[in-house]
Formats: sequence, structure tokens, C-alpha cells
Amino acid sequence: MICYSVNNIIKVLYKTIFIAFVLVILAACSTNILSTKDLLELINSKYHHRWKSGIQYYKIVNFYYKQDVVANQIQKVNYNLETGFSNELITQNIEDSTKKLDGLKFEKDLNLFSKEIFNNTPDVNFRYFSELNYNINKFSITKIDDSKIYVIGDDNNNQLWYDAKNLYLLKIIKFEPEGKYEIFLKDHVKIENDSWIEQNVDVKLNNELIISEKYFNIQVPILFENSSGKSEKSETKIISKENYLDIIIVYGSKKIAEGIYLIYKRFL
Repeated sequence: MICYSVNNIIKVLYKTIFIAFVLVILAACSTNILSTKDLLELINSKYHHRWKSGIQYYKIVNFYYKQDVVANQIQKVNYNLETGFSNELITQNIEDSTKKLDGLKFEKDLNLFSKEIFNNTPDVNFRYFSELNYNINKFSITKIDDSKIYVIGDDNNNQLWYDAKNLYLLKIIKFEPEGKYEIFLKDHVKIENDSWIEQNVDVKLNNELIISEKYFNIQVPILFENSSGKSEKSETKIISKENYLDIIIVYGSKKIAEGIYLIYKRFL
């Protein structure tokens, strides 16, 4: 009788282990990303239409020359689903007027592949990848600090790096006649409905920092349905807010920080 009970227990354990094994395999297969198309379809299934139309934020853009900040700007950025991104220059401070200020060369890539990708369909995103010279037929998986990364593009050529867990953009690599550009997106914060936006962007040319961007006062609209069933904006919700002390600590230059503070008080 005891042997019979033990045999039954062993059989049940074997069945349980087998079922658990099958479930693990099925789960792994369901998220097995092997191509650019797989990645875009996964992003679409998880985030489509969840990145907010009507989001707005301010950003400080710092320009560097040989590691020193030579100028900065404050810009107000608005995003609308129909018209895309618009940037309004609020103020500009230049410590060395002899230096030429070149804006972010790949702002279209940055906005498309870190933000608008959440709203666009896979076919539209696929087309943008091709138009902006990313090899959509080259796809690989790598790891950085135990974090899994999806990479679109060739080695030693243009690439896009996506975090495999949350599917947000981490890095853009682009090659131009002047050299290799690397754009690093950091400190992502959740927007409502679980989509994401970065809060800091660093741009390097041939391993030298040339531009940094810091977003602050990131605001999303709070929508309600009116009597006709259309969504209307009632107010905004701030999901990220920097203060004067943070700006001085991050940017070091007291002259620039004081200029920023005056604008910060006036417009925010």
C-alpha cells in the first residue's frame, strides 16, 4: 500500500514537472524575437496608440567643445499625433560666440524611434528604418550588464539598440563623413499606459561628447470624453520635474544655470 502511494506521488511529480517544462517552452516561444519584423510586431502589440498625443516637455540642450559647455538652449517641445513634433526656442545662452552651434543632427531618428514608434504600425516603422538607412535585414541580440538588448543593423554601420524587457530605445549609432555618432538615451520614465520617454540624451562624435539634452516638466494631457464621445483635454499631469539645484549640479556653469533659472521661473 505504501509502495503504491509512493509510485502515485512519483507519477504526479513527473507529470507536474513535464507540464511545467512545456509551459516554459511555450512561453519562451511566444516571445522569441528573431528579426526586426518580430520586434516591431511585439512593440505594436504592447504599446500601439499608448504614447500620448498632446505630451509636452521642456529641454535644456547643452553644446560642448573639448568637454566644456560653450552654449545652451531651452526649448519647449510639443507632440501631436497628427502633426508630429514641434520645437520652440525659449532662450539661448552662449559663453563663446565664436563657436558654431549645430543642432542635433539626427533629431528625426530620435523622435521616430524612441517615441513615435509606439504609435506607428509595424509597416510604417519598417519603412522608416529603411528610409533612414538602417539595415532591417540584420538583427542580433546582445547583453550589457546582464540586460538583454535587441540590435537592428550591421556591425560597424548604422544601428538601433532596444531594451528587450521594456522595448524602449537605448542607443542610436550613425556613420557620417565626419565620423561615428552615438546617441545614448537614459533615465527612462513611464508615461501613463506603460509607454516610455527618456529624460536624458547624450550625443557623441568619435567618442567625444558634443551635445546633451535634459528633459524636464514632462507633461501628459488628462483626457475625458465629452457628450459627443470625443476625447478632450481637461488638464495636464506632470510626470517629471527638475528644480534649480538639480540644474546647477548637472551643468556646473553658474552663469548658464542662473540664466536658466530666470527663464525657468518665468515660463514654468
